[in-house]
Amino acid sequence: MSRQEKVVSYDVLRVITTLLVIVSHGHYHALITPYGGIDYDALIVGGHGAWKVLEIISGYINLFTMPTFMALGGALFLRSMRKGRYPTLKALAVDKAKRLLIPFLVVTLLYSFPLKLATGYFRQSGSVLKDLLLGQILVQGNTHLWYLPAMFVDFLICYALERYVKLPRLLKLALLAVVSVVVWADKSAVLLVAYPLRFAVWFYAGYCFEEVREKLRGGFGKAILGALVTVLIYVVMRWGLPPSRLALLADLLLRRLLLPAVAALTLYFLSCGLADLGMARTRIYGLLSRNSFGMYLYSDPMNYVVLAVGSVLGGTFLFGTTIGVFLLFALRVGVTLTVSILVSELLRHFKVKYII
Repeated sequence: MSRQEKVVSYDVLRVITTLLVIVSHGHYHALITPYGGIDYDALIVGGHGAWKVLEIISGYINLFTMPTFMALGGALFLRSMRKGRYPTLKALAVDKAKRLLIPFLVVTLLYSFPLKLATGYFRQSGSVLKDLLLGQILVQGNTHLWYLPAMFVDFLICYALERYVKLPRLLKLALLAVVSVVVWADKSAVLLVAYPLRFAVWFYAGYCFEEVREKLRGGFGKAILGALVTVLIYVVMRWGLPPSRLALLADLLLRRLLLPAVAALTLYFLSCGLADLGMARTRIYGLLSRNSFGMYLYSDPMNYVVLAVGSVLGGTFLFGTTIGVFLLFALRVGVTLTVSILVSELLRHFKVKYII
């Protein structure tokens, strides 16, 4: 298999994972934090079962999408390191600040915050500026963009581990896994610190994976098997563990390590199969591929718009009936995906850098 084919597999993986993130963001109707939020519970007179189904599906997807994104970032980082792109830690920090922190700040301030403000996210806020700073910029509230500063830090952690820590990679990976589980267990952790520490293990796992990638070529058969295993693990986690301290530890290990690892491999195997079918040569795929970063940046804030408009025009039908809940979900996925692509294409037309 050529290096170009490997890039196609990674590209397909990025597109699939981005689409899954958009789907998983379509399930919430109440999202309350100390720094703002929304709550449409009053409209749910029925349809609780439909919301529960969406919560289960989204909960499953959310367990492995960010670990997969981080692992993909680590794998591509090793390819860059092989080319000698980052001779110093400073060079890496400058480059990734442009590619990650600039879009984080620009999209937060000029896109996400105005949409949240207009749709009542800060309606109960005592100080909108304080909630913007703490909740959105310092990611202590709810912002889908937390992934960008977290990945920025994980780039630096991975670089430091490779350049300055002379230990076997498997040992370093094991230590990061322990740190990840411990931080996940600490509910009082500061999120700006917790996010990078939770996901550094996946970034470094992807970095290590690239070394052995050619030996792990997959396809649809392995993808189906992996999907069945991840569903089984998820079922055991939700309904098969008896209440006990040992069960809590087992749930933490399954939820934060085993299931994401199997699911990420499954998505990679699926990506290999789709790449072999020539999926990357289709026009629709090309549209999704070139806008995948923009889809991540600009999709989720539109959920607040759809929810606000839906609460006025659809009321209890969209929020309180089974048909309405699933219709609202489909509208959210469709609208957020479409708008994010349109915004990305518009910015590309005007040759805007870093935020597409």
